[in-house]
Amino acid sequence: EAALLHAEVCIKHLLYSAGCQGLELRVTAGNADWQTVSGVLLGEPLPVDAWPWVRFTVFSLAVEHARLPLELGALHLTDAQGRDYLHNPGFLQGGQRWFFSSDMHHLPWHAKNAAVHLLFEQGWLGLAAMAALSACALWRVTLGGARRHVLAPALAGALAGVWAVGAVDSLFDMPRLALMLLLLTMVAATLPAPALARPPAGPANRA
Repeated sequence: EAALLHAEVCIKHLLYSAGCQGLELRVTAGNADWQTVSGVLLGEPLPVDAWPWVRFTVFSLAVEHARLPLELGALHLTDAQGRDYLHNPGFLQGGQRWFFSSDMHHLPWHAKNAAVHLLFEQGWLGLAAMAALSACALWRVTLGGARRHVLAPALAGALAGVWAVGAVDSLFDMPRLALMLLLLTMVAATLPAPALARPPAGPANRA
């Protein structure tokens, strides 16, 4: 039985593609040795970057049927001049430069709740630490010493919105989103209290 390997190069933002080139390769089981398969990506030319808009080009692989797994030893993405565009193609640095995701059938890969996601990935200690940090940050910009800071309303609204979405969806699937959430939380938690304004000294206030 043959396993079907799908490969594509897309201009992509998160799950959304703006143009793709792809191919499908059939790999037949039963051979004890490593097999080498190759093909040509087909599709319309990808959009060209125009300053200042920089597009992210993503190379993706997927197996058509989960019950037919494939073990990949090395990958190469070359152009007509033989230039290879992949970093860490032989996985010598482990999973560096590779990110596991699912664009279509994504429900088995992440929880639809940020708390459940944290509990599964980091355990009770990680969940408690994130909950304490988030509660501290939200308290500081609503009832705490930084509540009168000019940024306090915006930070409070952002944190409330983030965790409202986190009640019904995951927030930590993408490293960039997780980093932005942590930075937002740290800014709110460390926001200084504004200095109290003092009235100018007048004749009645002078000694």
